[in-house]
Amino acid sequence: GVLLMETKPQVLASILAALVTEQQTMDLQQILQIFLAYLPSRMGVAGTAASGVLQGFLERVLTSTKHPDTSHPPTKEALQILMRSYLSDLRVNNKGNESNSFPGKRPFFAYMLPPFTSPEHPSLIKLEWLICSGWLSSECLAELTQYVKEVLPSCLSLLILAQPSAGLPLLIDQCPQAIPQYTKDRLKNEADLKQMISLLEVKVENDTKGIYEPILKERAHPDTHFS
Repeated sequence: GVLLMETKPQVLASILAALVTEQQTMDLQQILQIFLAYLPSRMGVAGTAASGVLQGFLERVLTSTKHPDTSHPPTKEALQILMRSYLSDLRVNNKGNESNSFPGKRPFFAYMLPPFTSPEHPSLIKLEWLICSGWLSSECLAELTQYVKEVLPSCLSLLILAQPSAGLPLLIDQCPQAIPQYTKDRLKNEADLKQMISLLEVKVENDTKGIYEPILKERAHPDTHFS
């Protein structure tokens, strides 16, 4: 098992996920308990390999249905562990599990925000997708926001996605060029649009460079529609 974990981590992740989602010979809680007992005693290569297997396992289990039962305690714990796994990858610049088992697709506006890396970090894209999925609890999002502020302040997209009400002023202040695309990607109703217009109006009053007025005129256009 240890050899397979280090040499074929995603094969092992697939096998473990199948035990839960297909054969149902074990449940999510049992696998989590095994990993959580194993990981603290493992350092270096062994610890990294085990973390990669756990990440791949969670990705497969959580996407085995269209929408996991986020009220189920083991599922809530799994989502929190996966979120922390991605944050850890970003902190140490570990590429994590680069398999395609998780449908990581970032909002278009995120390409206009720091950190600007090419190619984009796989765990950043997956974490953005996870936030947008709506699966993370408010407690998880609060933990993520606090961690990013303290440890990963350059990951602006995570702050904006995880805390829209506080993130919108951040977007307007630091990345006004992304506002039009953000409107298309994330604004869902008239209340959201009114908040943005109010914030832009304040900016226009003190804008000596003429950056915000064209954006405000475009956002206030009566033909704006919501999907």
